Amino acid sequence: MASGHPALRAIVPRVTGSRFMDMFSPAVVPKLPLYEWVLHTFTTPGMLDGAVLPTEPLAGLDALPEYATHMASLHMGGWWDNLQRSQLDAWHWTGTSPAAAHQFLRMNATDHEDFELCEDGLPYEDHEVDDDALARYLPRMLDDPIKFLDHYLSGRPGRWRAPRVRYRVANSGWQLADRWPTGDTTLVELHLAAGDRALAGADGGALRPKPDGPATPVTWTHNPPNPVPYLAEVEWSQLSGLPDEQAIHARDDVATFTSEAQDTPFDIVGPAEVVLSVDADAPSTHVIVRLLDVYPSGRAHMVLEGAELVSGPARVRGRLGDTAYWIRPGHRLRLAISSSCFPLYLVHPGNNEDPWHVSRSRPARQTLHGRAVLRLPVRGRLG
Repeated sequence: MASGHPALRAIVPRVTGSRFMDMFSPAVVPKLPLYEWVLHTFTTPGMLDGAVLPTEPLAGLDALPEYATHMASLHMGGWWDNLQRSQLDAWHWTGTSPAAAHQFLRMNATDHEDFELCEDGLPYEDHEVDDDALARYLPRMLDDPIKFLDHYLSGRPGRWRAPRVRYRVANSGWQLADRWPTGDTTLVELHLAAGDRALAGADGGALRPKPDGPATPVTWTHNPPNPVPYLAEVEWSQLSGLPDEQAIHARDDVATFTSEAQDTPFDIVGPAEVVLSVDADAPSTHVIVRLLDVYPSGRAHMVLEGAELVSGPARVRGRLGDTAYWIRPGHRLRLAISSSCFPLYLVHPGNNEDPWHVSRSRPARQTLHGRAVLRLPVRGRLG
């Protein structure tokens, strides 16, 4: 697409985004699997020479190139894809372009390698090594792109006759919409409460629909040589074995807040965020936030996650990404907050040294204080 060649009339961007390189900005907590991929790709003989990672976001990509805004696009991604946010950013930009009527979105309950979410104990379909699984997978991956490209490359008039948005609600099924976000949800705020229990076991404090009196500060120590572990074997294919994170929630450097069990099911559909007040005794710190589905058995599976680089006392608005996820009766929501998640994110040294070139680190105290809320787009009744 970078060539802007006039013969290019339609594209199917899949698990990618036009502002991919923004994820390497110094203002972003470094996500190590992305760095590893870029360095491996661009140091392979025959690939680009020279420096790969810019010190600032790429200039000129505050919006899509002009030629891209006139192109029909079928955007395809997954809720657990590590490039999901970049992909949906491109979807939103093209939604106000001259080609807005020719933009389509398909989002599945999948990761970057297109593995689907499956229940504990059930074998996942590994289309990368199993020929039978591949035969079942290919129609799911190719049917819509073939129909889309056939329409636009064959010169058929008008808009492709297909739903504008088709998305899968994890644990449920596929749904249709004429936009994303869908516009049929209610923004619900869950307040982080009972901070005095936030470091006392996996359940920790509470997530409640109303504030619970004055907020109790929560302080933990980030020890760089002993970071909170990231339990998935490979982020790119995390749904091949989405781990139970319950054990790490009992650590004294992970603050948790857990809701009551749900009496009735509801959907989370759209973008989620947290608003926190954070301080540290270091010049800066990392704030890692994970939203989890807690099963009646106590197992905790990640639904959304995000990370922010914070300097000084700050009010932080953390973007967790988008999802479509069905919370079933008897399940609970949990927010887990820490200052590390390694090797998913680069470890903060606890001082003002460059985290890529640390000569020595030190333990640093982090404090969560003041009102803190989790904001969720909900369809149905939460509570």
